[in-house]
Amino acid sequence: MPDPTPESVRSKPNAAAGSTHTSLGRRLALTVGATLLLGAGYGLYRGILTGAATWHTTLAWEDLAEGDRTGAMARLQSAVAWDPDHARANLLLAYAEWGSGQIKAARARLEESLDHGPIDLAVLDALARIHEESGDVDHARARFRQAMEQFPEHLAGPLGLARLGDHLELRSRLGTEQKRSESIRGVSLFHLDDGFGCHGYGTPAAIESLRRARSSGANLVSLRVPARQPDVHTPSLVFGHEPAGGETDRAIERAITDAHLLGLRVLLKPHVMLGKLSNDDWRGTINFDDPADLDAWWIDYRRFILHVAEFASAHEVEFLAVGVELRTLARNYPDRWRELIAAVRAVYSGHLTYAANWFHEFAEVSFWDALDSIGVQFFFPVETTSTDVDAIVSGLTPPTRDLAELSYFLSRPVLLTEVGYRSTANALAEPWRWPDANETPDQRRQAAAYCAVLTIFDEQPWCAGLIWWNWLTDPEPEAKFDVDFTPQGKEAEAVIREWWNR
Repeated sequence: MPDPTPESVRSKPNAAAGSTHTSLGRRLALTVGATLLLGAGYGLYRGILTGAATWHTTLAWEDLAEGDRTGAMARLQSAVAWDPDHARANLLLAYAEWGSGQIKAARARLEESLDHGPIDLAVLDALARIHEESGDVDHARARFRQAMEQFPEHLAGPLGLARLGDHLELRSRLGTEQKRSESIRGVSLFHLDDGFGCHGYGTPAAIESLRRARSSGANLVSLRVPARQPDVHTPSLVFGHEPAGGETDRAIERAITDAHLLGLRVLLKPHVMLGKLSNDDWRGTINFDDPADLDAWWIDYRRFILHVAEFASAHEVEFLAVGVELRTLARNYPDRWRELIAAVRAVYSGHLTYAANWFHEFAEVSFWDALDSIGVQFFFPVETTSTDVDAIVSGLTPPTRDLAELSYFLSRPVLLTEVGYRSTANALAEPWRWPDANETPDQRRQAAAYCAVLTIFDEQPWCAGLIWWNWLTDPEPEAKFDVDFTPQGKEAEAVIREWWNR
């Protein structure tokens, strides 16, 4: 049916529509243009505010470095006045509030910073620590996990480890944690029983060896305390009955006295020494299928450790390990270890650790929170044939990152209870292997490895220190030790002396 509306009338709305579309297009263009201009202007405005806040925060950091805490606080107040959402300024202010006891205010400031600004690794770290100090362990761990999940690239490699160290240092500067004790720079004194009593603990030779370690910069000596077990299947331990000239309690007592007279602290490490080994047996595989055998062994081991703890207390020994590389037993029976640690603390008030093997064990131990440090026997292999220190550092970065993360999560420092390299050509590939007289001596490779370890760990805030394996009681080792672990009389000793006497 034809449209009854006159043509003149029908044409007018079409014309009006075109005019309306044109008007809307112009308005839209003007609106978009104005928005872009305003956005650019606001962006410039925000940039100025953020830049001013960043500048004041940088000056505050410099004030802190110079010890001017009052000046730093004034700078930070100015930074927040310029930009209330500035993450770094709020972080530093929160640290200051935390350090002065205003924990709730510090926590609220950091939570607000996360709500309104980008998620920052240092802010997450601070929140985790504040939750931990407040006793809220669940929230503390949640923040730690969030940090590790969202910033894995920043906690990988030496740069990431240094950044983590910066956070710890910052907290220390603002009074949020106690002053870190002197870093451990230790050597494992290896008792040489030559059958004539010339080089063992307490002999003039051993005293001279300790004196030489002290002059190299060492401040701690580690001493082994043995218990004997026939094999991995026999639930029996014998201790305190070492033969004359061996590591007897009397000989160890003399070594402790000599070390203390030279200003060296002492770590006692109780070792289970196996008499017979077969296949892949070692102390880490000790285990018992029969519960009665396990109970019998544990009774002996508990007596052994409490004997060493009472001995350590009587001789004012500063550090004590409750075990060394008992991987299977440590993994399978954490409740027994917690009970043992509590019993040790009842008779010994010094620093407690456990020396875990490098191959997975350190990550399997579940009772680190009951101890004062995470002890690790650091013998990780490095897949490089180079003696370039940077190449060795790079090869050691993955396990080092793992240790830093473990320390970060558990709020416990890492202590390298043993670290060492033979002076041989393949020392880096298999650093845990005992020396073979047929190996080719290579002092340069050993020295490069020592330099790499010191480059990574020396003065790291999350690392309590390291102890070189080993240092012989003979200050002038024989030629047969040319391929041994000891750095004495080799290029590695010069590396230690240079690093530790800076």
